[in-house]
This record gives sequence, C-alpha cells and structure tokens, in this order.
Amino acid sequence: MSPVEDSRASRAERKRTYKEAAVPMGIYAIRNRVNGKVFVGHSLNLPAMFNRIRFEFAQRMHRVPELQADWERHGEAAFSFEVLDKLEPLDEPGP
Repeated sequence: MSPVEDSRASRAERKRTYKEAAVPMGIYAIRNRVNGKVFVGHSLNLPAMFNRIRFEFAQRMHRVPELQADWERHGEAAFSFEVLDKLEPLDEPGP
C-alpha cells in the first residue's frame, strides 16, 4: 500500500470511528457567577449546544433576552457551562 493509500485508509477509519462514537447528551446549566442566576436546559448533543449558545451570545441573538443582557453586562468570564447529568445512549433506537 502506498503512503497516499495508507493515509486515505487511516482517514476513513478515523471518520468511521468518529461517526460511531456516542454523542454526549443530557442536562446542562449556564451559571452566572456574578449574580447567581442559572439557566438550565437539555440537549441531545451537549458539545454542539454549548457551541450554539456561545455563537448566539456573540451574535447578540440568544433566545433569552435577560441572559443575553447579563452576558453583555458581565462578559464571558462571568459564566460557566456545566453538564449536570449525562444520559446514556439507548442500545437500540426506538420510540
């Protein structure tokens, strides 16, 4: 196998492994450490949700105006993103 073919096979294997990995899902909190307010939510994909929320804050379009105002007033350093509970993936898909 040539180095190029080996590289492609390795990349394909990494891609397959990534797609088969269970995505962490569960309950999360966004905590304002300045005023003690906590926003609690849930997601089927926690890392994607944290990215989405940070993007919404940066674009000034978060769906909770009071939380957006606190973000703008206190800045990102005043907030923590926490996973409160992770849900185990189902062994078999179903309703």
